[in-house]
Amino acid sequence: MARIWLTLGAIYGLLSVSLGAFGAHGLRGRVAEPTHRGGVVAVVRRLLAEAERYYASSRLGISQLPFRSAWAVAGARAVYRDIGRLVLRRGAAAWEERAATGTGRKLALVLGSGLTAAAAVAVGRGPEAEPRAGLWTRPH
Repeated sequence: MARIWLTLGAIYGLLSVSLGAFGAHGLRGRVAEPTHRGGVVAVVRRLLAEAERYYASSRLGISQLPFRSAWAVAGARAVYRDIGRLVLRRGAAAWEERAATGTGRKLALVLGSGLTAAAAVAVGRGPEAEPRAGLWTRPH
């Protein structure tokens, strides 16, 4: 496991240095400029559409975890999905203020995720029931 993290760290570190060599430091500020907003919105829409496919496919992994871990993963999935949906609803205005899930909404999502996790763990699912086609899968 440590080797994987070391490798990922080296890749991200190398990526960061490489981007800096090409003048990408400060990219965040340039991307956030209103003149680029339409392009950013289009990219975020595509990313969130792809994220929906991963959220749907996560049910298999959740069903294979112990209940407490399944609940934690399902809760995180629900909260981050909710934030993504808020960004989609706001469109170009999403960058005017931080997109966040309020405490009450977050509590409701996490409690609901407990039911999702309990059902997934109790029933379980096989890989054939999950929409994994075209999604990244860990090599065996």
